[in-house]
Amino acid sequence: MKLRSYGKTVGQSKMTLKQEQHICAVIGDTLQKHYPGHIWLVNAEQGRVNIFLGMVSGKWGFRINIVDLDVEGRKIIMAGGELLERFNLSRAMRKAQVSIEMAELKRDFTGEAVHA
Repeated sequence: MKLRSYGKTVGQSKMTLKQEQHICAVIGDTLQKHYPGHIWLVNAEQGRVNIFLGMVSGKWGFRINIVDLDVEGRKIIMAGGELLERFNLSRAMRKAQVSIEMAELKRDFTGEAVHA
């Protein structure tokens, strides 16, 4: 799947549920392709995409305006890499590595991972 250009009018008008689902699926696939082994949580609402790193934090992630997305997904890839770096996580991992790195993450009293 490829990300389509939705033009500058997306933020001003409502997107259809199908368009939002398409954007989320493409972004999730892109992140999984470039950073395998991680769980990415993606949702779209009101012209923006919210992306979180599952098993790490539901509080810390990134938000990108849909009109600012590029068709190649470069902004998504860069943002995903930055999020992994914030928590000192490997970019590509096997399932065994994911378990080890998640267990070693420092967490606060609420269970949220703490930035490095």
